[in-house]
Amino acid sequence: MLADPPYPLGERELSAVLAALVGRLGEGGVVVVERSSRSPEPEWPSGLRRFEQKRHGETTTWFAETALTSAPPPGAPR
Repeated sequence: MLADPPYPLGERELSAVLAALVGRLGEGGVVVVERSSRSPEPEWPSGLRRFEQKRHGETTTWFAETALTSAPPPGAPR
């Protein structure tokens, strides 16, 4: 799933959208969020964990996947 919210979308609204995705994505599901590089990293709800972040000029892209209860913390080797 690619989430490319309008840049003026507030952080609360983005958090609500991400929370609504939890439970709708199957195992191995991936969410990609594109935002302005001036925006903070999204607050990932329980059930999603970030595994990658890339910056492209004025745009940052975050990649998150469905999190299992036994998933390692972000940055840990898989």
